[in-house]
Amino acid sequence: MDPVPTATYFNMKKLGKGPGGGGNVMFSCKFCDIMFTGSYTCCKAHLLHISGVGIRPSHKVTNEEIKIFKKEQDAAETKKSSSKSSVYVPLYAIEEGEDVSKKRKTLTQAFNNMGRAEMDRRIG
Repeated sequence: MDPVPTATYFNMKKLGKGPGGGGNVMFSCKFCDIMFTGSYTCCKAHLLHISGVGIRPSHKVTNEEIKIFKKEQDAAETKKSSSKSSVYVPLYAIEEGEDVSKKRKTLTQAFNNMGRAEMDRRIG
């Protein structure tokens, strides 16, 4: 999931790409100046004091600031979830008059293994 730009996101200072792959980055908290390596979820857990994520909470963030961050985070997530499209898109288009069975063939039918075996027998 892409990070939702909230106060949580802007109160972290991105220092660079973390070791290894994935979405991990090295960041420092603008409140406590402690450096961490992790994802946006770790940033959010650090500032909002969410336990069980594997990152310690920022002790310099006040309860009032946590309430503000939480309210902004909830508003951004609500906005993002409500903007998702609910339009059904089929996996493949079937044209009118076209046989569906021709779209989905087994590997044996697709490669015509029996015909190949017959030709190989005749040639060689």
